[in-house]
Amino acid sequence: RFKTMSEQTFEELLEQMENGEVDVGITKNIIRDADFLFNFEYQLVKTNKAIVVASAEIDFGDKTTLTLKDLDGKNIILRTKHEKRFLAKCAKCESYPIVKCVTRSNALKFELVRNKVGVGFFVDSIENIREIYGNNLKFYKIDGINMNSNTYVVYPKSKKNCLVLKKFLEIVYRDMTKL
Repeated sequence: RFKTMSEQTFEELLEQMENGEVDVGITKNIIRDADFLFNFEYQLVKTNKAIVVASAEIDFGDKTTLTLKDLDGKNIILRTKHEKRFLAKCAKCESYPIVKCVTRSNALKFELVRNKVGVGFFVDSIENIREIYGNNLKFYKIDGINMNSNTYVVYPKSKKNCLVLKKFLEIVYRDMTKL
């Protein structure tokens, strides 16, 4: 039995594991307080990096990696939670992209990128986005910005030696590396 963070808060997930309702959780957020570290194990299973996605008509030449300076003057579409950090990083290197849209929806970001409203800033894997949204877009790594998104598996320490858990972790590691 497992649940993902989209179904509840981190605290609710921990409570459900303590009560035996859930054996393992997959989460993007962990709170490393003393109680958590005493009762639970966690393992990093995937790290996604900052990337830029553009329509085929946007020209960055033959580059596969961009810098923030490359985004200077470009219309940018990004998630609400990334806006402040992204703009702070841009200001540090004197890059001035134009924030065209801030949204909570990745689907909306992709529609705006496809319709050439701007380039999208994501913290995800290129392979994952390409699989979901198709190959008619250009994907770029980006230097000069350290914004990662981690995915963890969390489970009670009492389950650490459980054979089913070990098999589950093998499957998670195998499948997460494909994304």
